[in-house]
Amino acid sequence: MPLSAPVTATAVERSTGQIGRAAVAAMQGLRPNFEDCHVLDQKLGICGVFDGHLGDEAAAFCAERLPRHISTAHDDDGLRQAFALCDSELMAALPKECEAGTTATVAKMQPNGREDSIIVTVANLGDSRALLWRKSSDTIEHTRDHRPGDKSERDRITAAGGEVIEDFDPPRIDGKLACSRALGDFSFKKGPGTAAEQKVSSVPELYRWNAQRGDWLILGCDGVWDTMGNEEVVQRVCKSSKDVGDTVAGVLQRCIDKEADDNLTLLAVELGSVPLSEPSTTVSAGDFLKEKDPAVLEQYQSFCLRAGYAIAREQQPKAPPKVVITEAARSPPVPRFTANGYHEPVANGKHVNESAPIVRAPLVIVGPSGVGKGTLIQKILETFPGQFGFAVSHTTRKPRPGEVHGKSYWFVELEQMKKEVATPGRFLEHASVHGNLYGTSQAALDAVRDKGQICILDVDVQGAKLIKEVHNEFKYLFISPPNLQALEERLRSRGTETEEKIQTRLRNAKGEIEFFEKNKDFFTSVVVNDNLGAATSQLLGLMRTWYPELAATEVQLENAPARGGIAEALRAWVDCVWDCGGKRDGPQTR
Repeated sequence: MPLSAPVTATAVERSTGQIGRAAVAAMQGLRPNFEDCHVLDQKLGICGVFDGHLGDEAAAFCAERLPRHISTAHDDDGLRQAFALCDSELMAALPKECEAGTTATVAKMQPNGREDSIIVTVANLGDSRALLWRKSSDTIEHTRDHRPGDKSERDRITAAGGEVIEDFDPPRIDGKLACSRALGDFSFKKGPGTAAEQKVSSVPELYRWNAQRGDWLILGCDGVWDTMGNEEVVQRVCKSSKDVGDTVAGVLQRCIDKEADDNLTLLAVELGSVPLSEPSTTVSAGDFLKEKDPAVLEQYQSFCLRAGYAIAREQQPKAPPKVVITEAARSPPVPRFTANGYHEPVANGKHVNESAPIVRAPLVIVGPSGVGKGTLIQKILETFPGQFGFAVSHTTRKPRPGEVHGKSYWFVELEQMKKEVATPGRFLEHASVHGNLYGTSQAALDAVRDKGQICILDVDVQGAKLIKEVHNEFKYLFISPPNLQALEERLRSRGTETEEKIQTRLRNAKGEIEFFEKNKDFFTSVVVNDNLGAATSQLLGLMRTWYPELAATEVQLENAPARGGIAEALRAWVDCVWDCGGKRDGPQTR
């Protein structure tokens, strides 16, 4: 139910820096809770708005995590992977009973290599909106709102088994949700298929605009756009000579005057790098003094505390009451994270599952037999102890002496595994090798994730292709030999292979290398193992880039003391991988 009167206190954040001269204003309005969040990071060159629903948990979480992932994305696939990874992390962090979701409209600004020229890349998910106003031509470009009534969105929803109910304005998915793309909303993401095939998609639409200094970028949640058109917002913000913070706050007040019934957030940037300043936040009282309803007054206080201020009414004898706004301990609306990968409690203790680990993208390692994957994996394990784990594979072959069920493999009967791999979503990948089935289950991956570890998946090209059909957000690393001749020399130097096996491995290696050469975009990166020291340095550099939080756990190998049984176990495991040419027996033909 809406409040009896709108909460018109306004929080305004102002900053200058790499992005330009910027401000964002927020107002709760008639909603009983404030569920919007935003990010305005001049150092990263990133800004964004997040419109939460069914609680602020999803918006708060994604405003904290998504910009970090976007900051390391170098292309469109990287941006999509950033959203996919954030959605996976959110699923692990939210309590199971929480149904919260959020839109996400995020922009990244970069110099274009020419003076006063800027590339603006926008990733839009949901019914928030971004627009670019070009000053020289007085023209507007904007993103598309994702709502169930749109034909392309409706087609996806119905194909996923959903229904678009027209009795609402705007129409809603299954009569519940008014936006058709979002992070969170996991009850709408239980169908088979990829993220792009669910009732609610987590795949953003991407836009790339070439802008000039003096152009304006505006991002707003749907509460603004449902009340005012693009042209009116541009007129009030971009063409005004007033302070940008005052103009965006004025737009929100205008929305209230026009009977807006939603939370309101509007972010505006006059593009063009200017000297960096520390962000500052101010709060104005709105109609606080006029309000009598205790429920509304409570929301005034709650809203102001989010911005770091306390609001109160002061009554002096024989004088009219006045508003007193003082700085207060900020109640952070977003979950924070510690170096060990676990959530610190949020101020009110209820937003996230405090024991849930951060979900980090699994590492899929691909490379021909004999390329040295095992040795390089050992370097990762020794450098970042306790941070990586292996998904235990299933196999239908019989255990060998010394192998332990649940540690070496999950040993299962052929008919049982056939049934398992035929069940959608049960296995990430599987293959038939010498008459036996091998595969990696989703449960095996989850077991590693539940420990807060990054899962390493050592598979062949066919396995990687199967995994990527479902999990494009994973990190895919190809380990390549300098050439086939060098690989053959390594295989022969083992002295453990028959000529027939060597030729089989070389044929398979040639196929995997050819796949890599023709599909380089398939992999996140490649390491050429020509010199072990150089390859190790490159590999560990990738780990630090992909997983920045690993820095707190890193061990310098040249100074690291021997770790007894652990080190010996690692060496034994590597020897086994080296001798067998991979986790599985013999060539992995599929």
